[in-house]
Amino acid sequence: MGRLAPEGVDAAFDCYGGDAVAVSQQVLKDPARVVSVADLTVVDQGGHLVWARANADELTELVDLAESGTLSVTVNRSYPLEQAADAWRALQEEGRTRGRIVLDIDAT
Repeated sequence: MGRLAPEGVDAAFDCYGGDAVAVSQQVLKDPARVVSVADLTVVDQGGHLVWARANADELTELVDLAESGTLSVTVNRSYPLEQAADAWRALQEEGRTRGRIVLDIDAT
């Protein structure tokens, strides 16, 4: 990241957790300009924690946007709910993924 933005970046948004906050703070112009939805310790590290609570109307709107093609989500892999432990292990082994890992509650 330092090569892409040698002067640093303005802000970082962490959706992953792990060491993402600490790594992000290394390239931020101001280490306090990091926000996380995944790392509860972000406040202890000088950043900001954001909690989101979706409601049925908002989720319906997201579904509509996805179905219309306005919103796209990259899926890396899909697992039936019964294989949730396998999905978790794969995520831990790979560290980061390009796209989401989905648990399919309707898979048979």
